[in-house]
Amino acid sequence: MKLSKRLQTIADLILPGAKIADIGTDHGYLPVYLALNNQTKRIIASDISAGSLQSAKRSAEKYNVLEKITLIHAPGLESIAETDADTIVISGVGGETIIEILRDAPWTKNGKRLILQPQTKIRKLYDFLSENGYKVREERHTCDRGRTYTVILAQGGSQSMTNVADIYDFLNSIAPIEMKMDFDNVGFLVGKKQARVSKILVALDVTDDVITESVELDADLIVSHHPLFFSLKSITDDDLTGRKIIRMLVSGLSAICMHTNLDAVRGGVNDALAKAAGIADDEQAELLPAIFEMPTGEAVSFGRVGHLKSPCTMDEYLAMLKRSLKTEGLRYYDAGRDVYKVAVVGGSGGDELQQAVSECCDTFVTSDIKYHTFLDAKELGINLIDGDHFCTENTITEVLVDKLNKAFPDVQAVASKRHTQTVRFY
Repeated sequence: MKLSKRLQTIADLILPGAKIADIGTDHGYLPVYLALNNQTKRIIASDISAGSLQSAKRSAEKYNVLEKITLIHAPGLESIAETDADTIVISGVGGETIIEILRDAPWTKNGKRLILQPQTKIRKLYDFLSENGYKVREERHTCDRGRTYTVILAQGGSQSMTNVADIYDFLNSIAPIEMKMDFDNVGFLVGKKQARVSKILVALDVTDDVITESVELDADLIVSHHPLFFSLKSITDDDLTGRKIIRMLVSGLSAICMHTNLDAVRGGVNDALAKAAGIADDEQAELLPAIFEMPTGEAVSFGRVGHLKSPCTMDEYLAMLKRSLKTEGLRYYDAGRDVYKVAVVGGSGGDELQQAVSECCDTFVTSDIKYHTFLDAKELGINLIDGDHFCTENTITEVLVDKLNKAFPDVQAVASKRHTQTVRFY
């Protein structure tokens, strides 16, 4: 489907993943075009004229996209709620009509993206926008069938626009990509950097359930700890990863993943685990001596070590840790020692058992512990606890949610409720 130059100019201003309301849709050409190109998350086509709405319906039926478009017979934004759309298109009517529509819907000032194409009274419309808290962000001109049209991109001034690139830059500032291990694949992995973000779902992994949850929540971005993929030679629906990526792109979802860089950085996974393990209530735990080396030659530690406020028995500590990690169960070896000096490594940290022993720790908390590591712990005389990979690392999700909500007041970040511990105990 090919749009007129006027409508194409409008379509070019619509961000991927937007929730759009086309007011005065007429024949519905713009909504049909967007539906065919899977460019938007939600499409509403509204018109005061019943005849125009029928024309829009016929256009949608012709191109088999009727199920992707919500048709509304109503004047202006009267039957559209603030949460229904983040982008409002009003085109092909006079400037005074646009002013009336916006005046009757003051919620359009709340950060909504407005794409306006007035047929008349352009200066009057500009004055209205300036005097009522809207900011003109861009103006485009196009010549269509011998007539020049002005298309205005405006936005309510009470909120600013945040895009994927802004979120990525922030996350990179708190967990620099340079801190990742050689094997790792972190950063901006799926989507478009300029896509607008109003809601973020934070999860440990990008699973099918997490993608479904994101779609149901109308999220624009998934921020995860574990990368969606490490190396790809193709993206097809022949494999699980390919199907996930395709589904995300079709749904307008982007993904940013922070893995070993978030493990190592101060304030990251291991500091969150240290707090959950009871060794960082008053001040941050010390770094466990590093055994990994970055490409730059700099040593990096994935572990933390510190003391509890007071010693406790192993039984008391296990009960506290199980509640703190919200785990179904704990695998452990009890060396018959009280718990006081504890080392932690989020995720698979069994190889750092000797480091914990060298620091004179009585207890080591990590996950994915192999049989021979439990044997080593017995012979070395140290308490060893496997807190589950998910549970030892999922401590970071609420930390990220808090950081994102503070850094971006116009964005709502939430932790996944659907992604939980996979391992169960009989």
